[in-house]
Amino acid sequence: MPATEFRARGRSSLADTVPSSAQLGSWARSAPPGLLQLLARHVGPDILVHSLEVARGAARVGREYGLSVRHLERVGLAGLLHDVGKSLVPRRVLDKPGALDEHEWRQIRRHPSAGARLLRAQGMHDVAAWVLSHHERPDGRGYPRGLRGAEIPLEARILAVADTFDAMTAARRYRPALTHDQALVELRRAAGMQLDAEAVEAFLIGLTPRTHMA
Repeated sequence: MPATEFRARGRSSLADTVPSSAQLGSWARSAPPGLLQLLARHVGPDILVHSLEVARGAARVGREYGLSVRHLERVGLAGLLHDVGKSLVPRRVLDKPGALDEHEWRQIRRHPSAGARLLRAQGMHDVAAWVLSHHERPDGRGYPRGLRGAEIPLEARILAVADTFDAMTAARRYRPALTHDQALVELRRAAGMQLDAEAVEAFLIGLTPRTHMA
């Protein structure tokens, strides 16, 4: 897709305030029973806040691409479930306050594949494919498959931007949160290497006042 094509395609028919809190709740209820609860029990309740914000951000970006209402709903659901594979990562690894060793990093890097397996078992093959690839990078240095550029599904590229922004603006045990403006600077810096440049541009456009969401 050319760099400006997402703007030329126009928006979906959803309202400018999408997704509303009610719509986010509807997407959460449409998730396979028990998956979000399993994630919250294993990782902690904060992961649900992160998942909701990723869903919200992904829907913003998807709307700038002109995705259909149904497509936006699936991308939003993928945002809610993008980290479900962390429910299969040992809690001691997730909670470790210091630097991870190589073995622990390998366990963390398995979560996209683990999540995809859980989702395929529920018949969610489209969402599974996007979750599998949400840590791939345009420069080929991502995981689990080292995909490059357009090899990465558009929906996964969208998830990556929303996931990265929310992760940067939330405090972690090992670092303080970045401010909104600092995170935007980092997004621009990552465009074309860690993150898809078009998806970053769409995310930035989606943050303008006319697209603030309920």
